[in-house]
Amino acid sequence: MLTLAAADTLAGVAQTASKVTCTIMGMELAAGAEAYKCLDQRQLAATAATIYTVPASTQAFVRSIAVINTDAANTQTFQLFRGGTAAANAITPILILAAGGAAYYEDGRGWTMFDNLGQLLQRAALSPILSAVLLADTANQVSTTEAIVSPVLTVPANFCNVGTTFYFDLAFSAAQGAVAQTTPGILFQIRWGGLAGVAIASVGTITPATLLAALPGRLNGFMTIRTIGATGTAKAGMVVDDPRGTRVTAGDMASKAGMSAAGTGVVIDTTVAKDLVITCKTTAADAAGITFGTGGFIVMERP
Repeated sequence: MLTLAAADTLAGVAQTASKVTCTIMGMELAAGAEAYKCLDQRQLAATAATIYTVPASTQAFVRSIAVINTDAANTQTFQLFRGGTAAANAITPILILAAGGAAYYEDGRGWTMFDNLGQLLQRAALSPILSAVLLADTANQVSTTEAIVSPVLTVPANFCNVGTTFYFDLAFSAAQGAVAQTTPGILFQIRWGGLAGVAIASVGTITPATLLAALPGRLNGFMTIRTIGATGTAKAGMVVDDPRGTRVTAGDMASKAGMSAAGTGVVIDTTVAKDLVITCKTTAADAAGITFGTGGFIVMERP
């Protein structure tokens, strides 16, 4: 049970505003009178803010908390605080809600997590996971200007541990240009901080070998956090399978790998929220373009 004195506060924050509903149930004790009630119910903001203040000359006792992810498509995170919103006031870690899922706190039992079907998530399966899935085809990438071609995975501030690993897998369809050898090559990069963020690793181009219609290709790889903090470090590796590379028979693919430079890793800031994305640009403009299709995803697992 959480016991709060007069004027004491509870605060909360969610990964995305207006996606996480928090309901706090308990009892207020004033002048010997007990009032059992809903102490507060609201959707949490994306910035930590006070959600309940104990009235004057009153004590409050929190018996249960229900936190619901109203976003059926994406995981969401939340955190609760007492007496302020600084890290020193946190009373929960950053907890992860399954897409459409829920978390319940009960006095004497702690937290219990459920998926969107109301099924209990076993303790062994509660290692925090964030994910982002590409649900629809993106527009063709036909430009030498770098653009995001993956789902955008927003990693909350201070969420990463040493060893946190991201896995990504993208499908794409690469067409040949009007004349053999003229289709541009593709350059992929994984960036921490969105399109203008730090490039962790890249995989370069494969020169088209023959005139081809659009054929499926694939990009996959990983990124691992080596150290955390404002000057944390990360390393990554990527592999692209391009159907337009040197081919022996129809269906063959040419593969090319890329990884972070040797050393301690690329410097990144894990203390503020960052978007993890995969970007693409072509070596020359080409109307045939490259279409990124369904089935792409980024998953983050935190030890």
